[in-house]
Amino acid sequence: MFAIFPFFMAYGLSYTTASRAGLLYATMPLATITIASLFRVEQANLMKVFSVFLAMIGIAVAMSTKLTPDNLILLKGDLMVMVGVLGAAVFTVFSGKYMEKYGNLPVMVFSAVSGVSVTFILSLFFGETFNGSLSFDGFGWFAIFMLAVPGGALMMYSWGRALLIITPTQAAIALGFNPLTAMFLGFLLIGEEITIRFLAGFIMVVSAVVLSNISFSFLKVQNLK
Repeated sequence: MFAIFPFFMAYGLSYTTASRAGLLYATMPLATITIASLFRVEQANLMKVFSVFLAMIGIAVAMSTKLTPDNLILLKGDLMVMVGVLGAAVFTVFSGKYMEKYGNLPVMVFSAVSGVSVTFILSLFFGETFNGSLSFDGFGWFAIFMLAVPGGALMMYSWGRALLIITPTQAAIALGFNPLTAMFLGFLLIGEEITIRFLAGFIMVVSAVVLSNISFSFLKVQNLK
């Protein structure tokens, strides 16, 4: 979670757009459902399977936007982002039992320290780590603070607490609307294009996330009966 996810997300964003990355990030609930079902952490049903296929179609529709022979490099970025999403989904599925056994904070601290260490080693090979890496202006340091404290420590602590009281799929579903923010901020701040095909794909992905949530609620009611 603290190595594969940030490394591949940052690497992917150097090739693809924020809106495309946000849409791929929205598939994390579906990746979580698939992994949890394969390893029998959660029970699969027809609605969940349908939601996965609907999301895949939505991604295909949205990702076809802007693709020309001149900008196929976007696919490289999309692939890197998807690897990061799968890494986060694996963490979401399998970390809950360790948090129940050892507690939220110890697991998160261990994950963060080990993940940051691996990321630092990767940066030695894939970047110029000590060449102006701390040469930020005031706004740059503010951005680092926002990423590290509310966007890093606070977010991961809250995420861990959530995994103690709800299922991995429920926790992941809360991230399903992330691309809406990425899409509109990308449009407002850096002028990224929003097309009808992208919006159609986005609606299909969100619908898939909602359907997966409905299927979970229905299954829970059936179990109570």
